[in-house]
Parts: sequence; C-alpha cells; structure tokens
Amino acid sequence: MRSTLTITPIEEDAPVSEAAITCPKCSHEFLLTESLAAPMIEAVRREYDQKLAGFETEVAQRLDAERAKVVAEEAERARRTVALDLKSARDQLAESNRLLAEREGKLAEAQAAQADLIKARRELDDQRREMTLTVEKQVQAALGAERDKARSQAADELNLKLREKDETIR
Repeated sequence: MRSTLTITPIEEDAPVSEAAITCPKCSHEFLLTESLAAPMIEAVRREYDQKLAGFETEVAQRLDAERAKVVAEEAERARRTVALDLKSARDQLAESNRLLAEREGKLAEAQAAQADLIKARRELDDQRREMTLTVEKQVQAALGAERDKARSQAADELNLKLREKDETIR
C-alpha cells in the first residue's frame, strides 16, 4: 500500500523549492530541494498536460459538435429559405403563365373579332358592288325601255304626221 506525501509550503507564497514534505510514517518534515522536486514537478506537469490535452480534445470535440449543429441548423434554414424562394418563384411563374394564357385568349378573341369584321366589311363591299351593278343594270334596262318607248312614240308621231300629210295630200 502506498502512502501519500503531503507537501506544505513554508510560507504561503513561497516557491515549491522552499516547500517541505512530511513523512506519513514518522511525521518528519524534509525540505524539498530542486533535485527532489524535479521528478514530482515533472510528473505533475505530465499529469496536468494529459488532463489539459484531454480537456482540449473534449473542447475541440464539443466545438466540432457545436459547429456541426450550427452548420446543420444554417443548412436547414437555408433549405427552408430556398424552398420558400422557390415556392414564391413557382407561384409567380404560375401567375405569369395564367396571365399569359388569359391574354393569349383575349388576343385570340380579338383576332377572331377582327377577322369577322374584315369578312363582314368584304361582304358589305361585295353587296354594295352587287347592288351598284344591279342598280346600273336596272337603270340601263329602264333607259333602254324608255328609249324604245321614246323611239316608238317618235315613230308613232312621225307616222301620224306622215299620215296626216298623206291625208292632206290626198
């Protein structure tokens, strides 16, 4: 069984080289010299360095875990933001497509109405030309009939005058 040595400084703020070691068996105090203290200091230093290395490793692991957590949270936040932006862009695209389809429908209606109007104008112009031609034919026919009638009357009058002259002559 190993006994524990107690190191007590002679004064409160005294360096380790001025400390004393008390023997656990006989309770005798020995002054601690540099040659006696060096292996102990080295052992304590190694133990402290090991603890410090373990603590640094633990802190590094915690930092890595925290970084990974923050990265995951930020990635999730970025995914949500991108998803919202994407949804917003899709909604805008859908609205734009709906407006485009609506405007294309209105354009098609307007073009159909314009084509109907052009067709109606063409038919009206055709009817107008047909009516003008019909009126001209009727006028020509009426003029021809009136000329024939006027010729016939003139011939009748001329025949009547000739008869009267013939009768007067006779």
